[in-house]
Amino acid sequence: MQLQIPQDLLYEGLQAVGRAVSARNTVPILSGVYLQAVGEELILKATDLELAIQKRVRADVRQDGEIVLPGRYLMELVRRLPPQEITISVDARNSTARITGSDCEYLIHGFPAEQFPADADEHQPTPITVNGLSLRTLLREVAFAASHDESRPAITGVAFSVKDSTLVAMAADGAVLAYGQVEVENPADTAFSVIIPGRSVQELIRLLGEHEASSCEILPSGSQFIFRLGALQILTRLLSGVYPDWLKLLPTEYPSVLHLDRERFLRALERAALLAPKGTVRLETRVDGLHVSANTPEVGQVAERVPAALEGPGFLVGLNVDYLLVGLKASSSPTLLLEFATPRSAVRFRSIDSRSFFCVLPLLSF
Repeated sequence: MQLQIPQDLLYEGLQAVGRAVSARNTVPILSGVYLQAVGEELILKATDLELAIQKRVRADVRQDGEIVLPGRYLMELVRRLPPQEITISVDARNSTARITGSDCEYLIHGFPAEQFPADADEHQPTPITVNGLSLRTLLREVAFAASHDESRPAITGVAFSVKDSTLVAMAADGAVLAYGQVEVENPADTAFSVIIPGRSVQELIRLLGEHEASSCEILPSGSQFIFRLGALQILTRLLSGVYPDWLKLLPTEYPSVLHLDRERFLRALERAALLAPKGTVRLETRVDGLHVSANTPEVGQVAERVPAALEGPGFLVGLNVDYLLVGLKASSSPTLLLEFATPRSAVRFRSIDSRSFFCVLPLLSF
């Protein structure tokens, strides 16, 4: 294997796949990055067996070949090199790579490429296509609600399902629930329901933001799931188990609806949180808007009014301010609807410009 590639392109590819390099060295080859030179491309891959990321970059390939090189050392070396053309020459017999620049030369010991975990089944279905920005917005609004309780693995992920032309994403930790949906192109009329690990979803959010892909292809593949963003591919394993049907537990009607500015509400809550006993804030509707208050006897109390328009009966509720803040920060809508059903149920907020997203929070005593 031999190729030439600009330093910046090589580092860009290594950055893209680097987050999937295993930090644990129980399986040494998982600490490496797989490099394959073929045609006019260099293919870079890394995996920790839960998440795999692949990136294709243009290269001047003189001889096809493949090798696995230590990920941390390779990334740091390439990062520290000045902008220039880099030559990579591989001796497959002893799994070494010679990396040459304009006035430097390095020899790195690697691993035989055949030891690297195999790709997913090549018999992949017709992809489902979704707008990249819409998918990132959906995931940001939902993923924060996934549980961190490893004793219940299924709810540490995000439930994904596709039917007809709609993709639904939902996450809940038993207290907070976030739900959203987005339109997709589904030419093969594929239908599925899967649970994607929370970490994989966070990496997908990051990569969607960094690469600004206009569209994303989604391919279910057995016990794995593939997202393609142009030259970038993310492959994740799926979580086993049955995701709870949280939606059946929610109220079907919310007679009280409050229209309010998300940013003003968010800032008022941040200030109230400073004096919120055990994280509880009180929300009360009045003629002049929504009143946010909190009280800690040893420290003091806060009361603040947020302009709002109410439809239906007024309400007085207690909410966990930490849950509410995280949910509001995940939302991308400038205007929100805060909805109340009964004194024994939860509060729901959703985007006024998108009835497909909502977040449900439990009521607290105060």
